Amino acid sequence: MIETFLLLLTGHLLADFVFQSDALIARKNTLRGLTEHVVIVTGLTLLLLAPASPLAVAPLAMMAVSHFAMDYAKTRWLGDRLWSFSLDQAVHIGVLVALALAWPDLTEQSLWGTAPSNVQLQIYAVLTVVCGVVIGVPAGGVVIKKLVEPLAPTSPPPIVTLTTASAAAPAVGTQPTAPIIGMRSAGRYIGWLERALTITFILIGHPEGVGFLLAAKSILRFRDVQDQTDRHQAEYIIIGTFLSFGWALFAALATKAALAHWLAPL
Repeated sequence: MIETFLLLLTGHLLADFVFQSDALIARKNTLRGLTEHVVIVTGLTLLLLAPASPLAVAPLAMMAVSHFAMDYAKTRWLGDRLWSFSLDQAVHIGVLVALALAWPDLTEQSLWGTAPSNVQLQIYAVLTVVCGVVIGVPAGGVVIKKLVEPLAPTSPPPIVTLTTASAAAPAVGTQPTAPIIGMRSAGRYIGWLERALTITFILIGHPEGVGFLLAAKSILRFRDVQDQTDRHQAEYIIIGTFLSFGWALFAALATKAALAHWLAPL
């Protein structure tokens, strides 16, 4: 049963957070876009289940129909908020649990079931790491973004200008400095990197690396926080940073605990 759930969960996570681009998310409010997403979910799950008999047709069909129905309700009526995202994921995962309980022998009747037991355990361990990384990195980015959205500054910080009398001292005058433009989507990629490194440090048994990583980011962010005239913006950055590291630690520790289940018999 656990093996079946793991395969179903891996397919769901990959389809929802890895193989679902921003463009596809934008198209999900159309019937075609939503159908494309459900086809991806079903196809990935089919590949992971690797069924050797028609037994998997029924659970795959039920998963596809339920996924379509939940995503349709979310895009049409529930909106894109934290509670609707949480409900959406809870329903999807709840359906996967129910399918694993109803068809617990799917893995035994699949191509995985023909492999030696030690190979199967290694495969499940790898899939566990994949799930942990997806939950910790891209899925974590979605959760953190929705958590900090209500805390985001509602107005831009005041423009710092230079007086004609002294170009070295900032003041309010008539010659505004050029706006600082960062890399596009840099915040997303920075978050992915810090969470991926945090998970890596925990899984390889070097949690002290997380402390060095947090210190390094604090040093790099210090100038951003120091230069902000808006305290709200500085606090927003700090809260987002600690949420990111906290989520990564949770994902890493959960993954490490799950790995012990598969690796203990080896």
